[in-house]
Amino acid sequence: MNWTTPAELKAQVQKLWDRGLLLSTLTGGEEIFPRRLTLKGPDSRQLSDSFSEVRDWIARLSGPAKQFRIVWRSINHRILGPNEIPAEIWIDSLDDALGLIGKRRAAEQFAALFAQTRKHQPALLPWLAKRPLRALELVEEWPRILEIVTWLLKHPRPGIYLRQIDLPGIHSKFIEGQRGVLGELLDLVLPPEEIDARATGFLAFPRVPDAMVIFGAGYGFENFRGVDWLGERNIHYWGDIDTHGFAILNQLRGFFPHTASFLMDQQTLIEHQVLWGFEPSPETGILTRLTAEESAFYDQLRLNDLGSQIRLEQEKIGFEWLVEALKRV
Repeated sequence: MNWTTPAELKAQVQKLWDRGLLLSTLTGGEEIFPRRLTLKGPDSRQLSDSFSEVRDWIARLSGPAKQFRIVWRSINHRILGPNEIPAEIWIDSLDDALGLIGKRRAAEQFAALFAQTRKHQPALLPWLAKRPLRALELVEEWPRILEIVTWLLKHPRPGIYLRQIDLPGIHSKFIEGQRGVLGELLDLVLPPEEIDARATGFLAFPRVPDAMVIFGAGYGFENFRGVDWLGERNIHYWGDIDTHGFAILNQLRGFFPHTASFLMDQQTLIEHQVLWGFEPSPETGILTRLTAEESAFYDQLRLNDLGSQIRLEQEKIGFEWLVEALKRV
């Protein structure tokens, strides 16, 4: 029988969630409750011909797990006599709707996010009202996003690269990953004259006299085999602190044995523990071109002595930490 089931009623409420209407009520948007849901039930003929099925349908709708209100109508059937069947289904409150689709916890998270934003950056509230589901996806990252917005409000047009934004727990890859959202948010809070749509670029390195930076080589140092003048220069290799970072260093020393590692030490790793990532396929072989200190640190990483498959990407290292390290070179 093509009668509305509890699952179909739930699906109707899920659509309200998917459209952002449920969360928008938490932002002061349009009140949509009480709300009547679409209900299709048996007609007079089906009441007579399929009474047992009708009774089962009513039992499923009115079971103890329901989170909606049923409006009943009385009928006086010529064969079955007086009966009551569901005529309307109503969701009376936001809480009932959230309970029906299992979204109460998510709504609580959004409400907390909204309150946090109202306290620290109320100019962003229209974005939350417009894109509540996107905001909910960012619930873990939102405090850092607010920090970035606050920092840029205090330092409009700072004239630096992303990497030079030195906020605890915030690195250039995070900013790059949230670039679209940050662009929308900053358009709300920054004056038009402070927005430079032409600005691009994410990498940065301090000025060092008589020096150059070569980046993005990975395991591709074979290409430098014939660059003889590199053998006459001091070379510092700065890679990710993980097993592959040391494997690449090991490869590079096959071409330029005098290469020194840079910011690939345990102190740097521990200092940036909150930014550790996961290395999916670690190197496990013996690396013969590492120094004793490097080799001991590499062993700690490959044997998981410091944690499981740790990775600290070099772009997550604080810019000021980099500047101080360069002074010691």
